[in-house]
Amino acid sequence: GGGDGMECAVDPFDSRYSYSTYVAGVTTRFYNNGNSRTVAGKDVYGITEEGAWVAPFLISEGDGNTMVFGFKNVWICRNIKTAGNPVWTKISDNLAGSNSENMSCLEQSPADLNLLYAVRSDNKVFRTENLLGNPVIWTNITANLPVNGTPSDLECHPYDANIVYMVLNKKVYKSVNKGGTWVNISGSLPAVDFNTIVFDKTSHEGLYIGTDAGVYYKDADMADWVLYGSALPVSVEVSELEIYNDPRDRSASKLRASTYGRGA
Repeated sequence: GGGDGMECAVDPFDSRYSYSTYVAGVTTRFYNNGNSRTVAGKDVYGITEEGAWVAPFLISEGDGNTMVFGFKNVWICRNIKTAGNPVWTKISDNLAGSNSENMSCLEQSPADLNLLYAVRSDNKVFRTENLLGNPVIWTNITANLPVNGTPSDLECHPYDANIVYMVLNKKVYKSVNKGGTWVNISGSLPAVDFNTIVFDKTSHEGLYIGTDAGVYYKDADMADWVLYGSALPVSVEVSELEIYNDPRDRSASKLRASTYGRGA
């Protein structure tokens, strides 16, 4: 988006639509990489608050018309591609905290579109199992975290709604009960910051971790993690991973890494 551009997304159901965010959650919608329009941000279509410097958002796993945004609260829009005015609805009410904290991560389950996790910058994690309902009911699952801290990223299993993965305080964790309990699956990973995690749908539980020392990979058939990518510098912070899984040809799948200071 230019300047201090933050998160980007392409509508997975209609690639003519794409989105770019600016500081505090100001979001621009593009049509065919042009015809731009601001569709989210403070004082935009009913939104009454700012978000973090990098505010999280997602396009629904099941519907390109639905966008979920993390400002200080979680907001939802069910007509984000409209030619008229998008309608935003706040679906959380401070979640038992002060209204000064920002959301830092959102994750929706591909296996259950009603299941969504929200991470807040004050080390708190919340879950809803009726995202598409009214009212949306939240459960605070912070007390279940294995250690204190704010998760950097969450990744839901694409086919099993009970399974979710988390990177937190230089460790990788797995839950098989929607964040009720967690198991450390870090193995011999180096003690560096872990920033992002993605699931490879074409593998047997293949996971990629973006760290401050390169990318690591492990699947269910492997005893431990391995450094992934011979041409990727290991002395670089991998800030985000995005994966495209080609359902017809695994060799056509793509993993893309953004780094802090050395490009993509």
